[in-house]
Amino acid sequence: MSTIIIKKVALAGASGILGKPVLDHLLAAKFDVTVLVRENSTSAFPDGVKTIRVDYDSEESLRAAMEGQDALVSTIAAAAMSSQENLIKAAIAVRVHRIIPSDFVADYSLEANKVLPVYFPKLATKELLEKGARDTDGAVTYTLVMNNVFLDWGINFGFLIDAKNKSIVLHDGGETQFSTTPLHAVAKGVVGVLQHPEETANRAVRIQGTVITQKRLLELGKKALGDEGWTVTDSSTSEDLQKGWEVFKTDPTNAMGWAIKFLISVIFSKQHTPKFAEVDNDLLGVPEIEDEEIIGYIKKAASV
Repeated sequence: MSTIIIKKVALAGASGILGKPVLDHLLAAKFDVTVLVRENSTSAFPDGVKTIRVDYDSEESLRAAMEGQDALVSTIAAAAMSSQENLIKAAIAVRVHRIIPSDFVADYSLEANKVLPVYFPKLATKELLEKGARDTDGAVTYTLVMNNVFLDWGINFGFLIDAKNKSIVLHDGGETQFSTTPLHAVAKGVVGVLQHPEETANRAVRIQGTVITQKRLLELGKKALGDEGWTVTDSSTSEDLQKGWEVFKTDPTNAMGWAIKFLISVIFSKQHTPKFAEVDNDLLGVPEIEDEEIIGYIKKAASV
């Protein structure tokens, strides 16, 4: 069997929080990148980056854009995830060899996670990709990239620690170890997948920037911003999980009301195994980060 070499990459969602570093890393690695943009988009990209305007409601438009591409990388945000199904179907139709969907979450293959509604769209996407691989006799392959919570995003938006207000909610005492990955490391992992297409075919890869606890985050927060003035409160992930189910059953359209509760439980509860048992960092060339990088994120978030 001939060795697959991926050169031409179509990227969707390139203007988003993950899309931007993914684009930068793809360009730095000398891939031939084509950015897919919506017809009414005003997003700007670096000089020389090829763009194609597409209608995400039209498989025909998407097929035309992806003809001749070796890979599709989707970094479409959760709010626009309805666009991804047509995107993947079009990529399968024109036999794009590798598809990396907009996954980039916790390990939803675990029994405790796959039953949560927040991951139902991810599981449906996985089924679509598995079917595409079967129906094309392996001409189409896929890789799911799992990185648990984005570290820098989680700090910037006060989800992991609220640097701006010097506060933190310690879930289950803040002692649960969890995997977390900065956006640039996720982007490097995406590049690693495309550089190792055979080793990463039709499976999930798991990457992490570090393993940490919220108590350790608080210690680093104090190193970054000083010991005084911190507000620390406690919360129970089991109660969050219960509240999430209550909202989902009574008001399923209130996604923000239940999704955040589920995600809190997945990331901070030992019952959901938020620390990856094994990672693919070495294969994909993703180094683990040091405390100084985390301190830098906290200082930056506090200054915004």
